Amino acid sequence: MTRFPKRPLLTHAGALVAGLLLASFAPGFIATLGLGNRNAAQATPDTVDRDSSLSSLDRAGKSRQPRPASASTSQAVRNREFLTAWNLLKRQPMPAEDRGVRYQELLKQWADADLAAAMKFAATEGQSLSAFATAFSQHPLEAWKILSSGSLGPYAARLNRQWLEVVVTHDPKLVMSVFGELPANLRLSAMSRVFHTGNNNSMRQTVLDGIRASGDSQQVATWLQSAYRMMDAPEDREVLRAQWGTLPPGSPERTAAMAGWATLLRGMDAAGISAQFASIPESERGEAAKMLLSETARDVPALLPALDQAMAAGEWDFIDQSTSGKVYNTGRPQELADWALNLPERPETENLFSSMVSPLATMQPDDARAMLDQLPEGDWRREQGLGELSVQKLYSTSDLDAFMASTAGLTNPGVVRRLERVRYDYMNQTGRRISH
Repeated sequence: MTRFPKRPLLTHAGALVAGLLLASFAPGFIATLGLGNRNAAQATPDTVDRDSSLSSLDRAGKSRQPRPASASTSQAVRNREFLTAWNLLKRQPMPAEDRGVRYQELLKQWADADLAAAMKFAATEGQSLSAFATAFSQHPLEAWKILSSGSLGPYAARLNRQWLEVVVTHDPKLVMSVFGELPANLRLSAMSRVFHTGNNNSMRQTVLDGIRASGDSQQVATWLQSAYRMMDAPEDREVLRAQWGTLPPGSPERTAAMAGWATLLRGMDAAGISAQFASIPESERGEAAKMLLSETARDVPALLPALDQAMAAGEWDFIDQSTSGKVYNTGRPQELADWALNLPERPETENLFSSMVSPLATMQPDDARAMLDQLPEGDWRREQGLGELSVQKLYSTSDLDAFMASTAGLTNPGVVRRLERVRYDYMNQTGRRISH
């Protein structure tokens, strides 16, 4: 029995099916892809993708208008036609750059015929998503319904970002209308992009309305606070100030609006901040001062005015608990030390004074000593400052004996207790024997 070498078998039926499928595309489609009848003759039945992804693509397909069962069947056939063309294109010898261009053209036409199926195929194939820009801009809501339906599974993440980038330039109000449905990692980007698509005044309300309609009150407050911090126009201060002044005390939205207002005061000088506080009812100034201090970094112009307002409102406990980390290592050592000389003598200001003098004691110890020597013996500020100067010298020289000698004459009970803790911690850290 004669045996012949095995060769790919192309049946007449197979060639006919492939040719019919290619011929069914819109006029000019084959020419657009750069494929001719020669390729149709080379196609085999296995060029139609038969794996499980095909059936999932059929399920993903949705029309823009309700269709009868026959139309759905026709759409399923159409999806197979696009898959066949994709596989033919994949096998066509051509430069990679040309193939990529033709892939994108095919995806554009597929998206126009069945957006859901085309999106799922492109996402699972790891293809560039730029082909969907037109479909997303022309049918943004339909595209979002597909993305948010869950039918794309983990592949939706890439398409979500592409949808946002396209739609925010065409319909920012639509983006904010689905704000609560956006993945959390895209919400901040969505707010920022909407803010910057046009005039700040016109977009501000779009952003705020979208956030307010998006979820429970705590989530709303969190996102509102982020939005308020994006407002940077001078008039935004007055808008936020008026807004939080009308909201119920303790409400999440009031807190968010107040935080946004406080953020916009960070670059103000003392006169500007004083003018802002003059317009606030006296009963609300303490709350406003605490918020301003919370939103103020340690090296911005508003730091000292914020502390002044907090002290004027009597928020001593808050000052004591929240300020030391903000003022240490600032770049304005002499200004901070001079300001500290005017602090009143209170238990809550002792740590604040030391923190304010610490940068000068570290960076310009001779200037710090000269300033403190001008104060009378026994003055609480002199003792606090000399104690801080000794602490900084200990950690810069590791001379424990000099530290003990320099602090021997100090008598302020609070300073003495603090220095004893410093000595104990230092000896513990350096492994020295601690004597009591």
